[in-house]
Amino acid sequence: MSVRVAVAVGLVVAMGCSDDPCPDGTVRVADGCKTMTDASSSLERGVAWGDIRPVALGKPDKTRPALVLTRSSAIDYLNALTVAPITRAIRGVPSEIVLDVEHGMKERCVANLHAVQTVSKDRMGRYLGSVGHDRKRDIREALLFSLELDL
Repeated sequence: MSVRVAVAVGLVVAMGCSDDPCPDGTVRVADGCKTMTDASSSLERGVAWGDIRPVALGKPDKTRPALVLTRSSAIDYLNALTVAPITRAIRGVPSEIVLDVEHGMKERCVANLHAVQTVSKDRMGRYLGSVGHDRKRDIREALLFSLELDL
């Protein structure tokens, strides 16, 4: 996935998928147009559950966006985080979580819970977007299905 960026007054901001211009004094981030102050604080925040960030997964995947699955309260104490890689190959299986523009993606894609990996925090890139806590049940069900723990 290619990420468009805007450089304004030395601030690099990951762009969402929309081509609509933001009003003067604002920049586009994953969840819409934000003032420079709001945008910079969202970029400088730490990694959290539900974040979507580019991750260097190694061969054959190289770098691709991934959904952070590690519990937020544990992230500061860990050197590695559990993530689900994101792909445009939508198969329609219960282990996929559909993501789109509202989550910071350029187009419709899925987080693949069948391919969950643990990666070093230093292999994670800037914040691209996120899923809300309202998606926890969907993610839980997809993860249980992928591990054959859905009873």
